[in-house]
Amino acid sequence: MIETDFARTDLWFMLRGAGMTLTLTFWAVLGGTAMGLVFGVLRAAAPWWINAPIGAVLDVFRSIPLLIQFILANSFKSIIGLDMSAFMVACVVLALYTSAYCTATVRAGVRAVPPPTRRAAGAPAVSWRPAGRRR
Repeated sequence: MIETDFARTDLWFMLRGAGMTLTLTFWAVLGGTAMGLVFGVLRAAAPWWINAPIGAVLDVFRSIPLLIQFILANSFKSIIGLDMSAFMVACVVLALYTSAYCTATVRAGVRAVPPPTRRAAGAPAVSWRPAGRRR
């Protein structure tokens, strides 16, 4: 029979881990969303010679499994000689991974409004921001 003990120190350890997870999630989502917004607008509006390299890099981040990205980032960090904590590496990797998917969402949203609709909205002197909203 297996016996388990649960002490206050175990609870404190799990609560610290939950706090670390929430902190990591906050920074990864914040960074990934910000980068995804910038890259998504660039991919939707930029010429092909800017769009193609961004798309290729983001496709790599979407294609490689997340665990492999963690391993590669920690390995390259040591090879290059960067002095980053494991928490910082995790934030950067998760932010890049999130931005790769967020970029596709933002790009699709920008491209969802066809150019004739944007031009028609500009005729009565409506700025670009309200023209993209659906009423």
